[in-house]
Amino acid sequence: MSDNPTTPLVRNAAPVQIATIWGSDRFLVNTPGKWVDLPNATIPQQVGQNTPSFGALFVAVFSAESLVKTQGDNGACFLDITFGGQDPHPIDSNHRFDSSIDMGSEWKSITTTRIMEIPPTIPVVNATAQVRLKYEGGGGTLVECGLQNWVLTIFRYA
Repeated sequence: MSDNPTTPLVRNAAPVQIATIWGSDRFLVNTPGKWVDLPNATIPQQVGQNTPSFGALFVAVFSAESLVKTQGDNGACFLDITFGGQDPHPIDSNHRFDSSIDMGSEWKSITTTRIMEIPPTIPVVNATAQVRLKYEGGGGTLVECGLQNWVLTIFRYA
């Protein structure tokens, strides 16, 4: 699958599965520059024989209240959703979810969407969706970077 398609990827059927999980607990990132999994933000998925479909197009939608607060006002919270440990689309090294541009004065609700297509296969392939976060500071000192009241939904199309 191209990361910059020139034509839309079309499915002419309803999702074969919709899975949702959520949490209200506040989660703070404490180690700058390192991806960490958001606890419990995981939805097990597989493709292949004896699964809901041999191949799938997964559309992940993640929404959360976010806050990034730094001294120096130049930090950012990066967020991504992996599928079986693989990077989804769009593929980029700049997955900014939130930044400290507002001086970390207010929690705000933010949403991101990721796409993963796994071609048909008979052997079972892991496609578990996992949300991960990373804090990066441009020289500023981290005060607080985190999420709360989040929702992860996976739409699976055959």
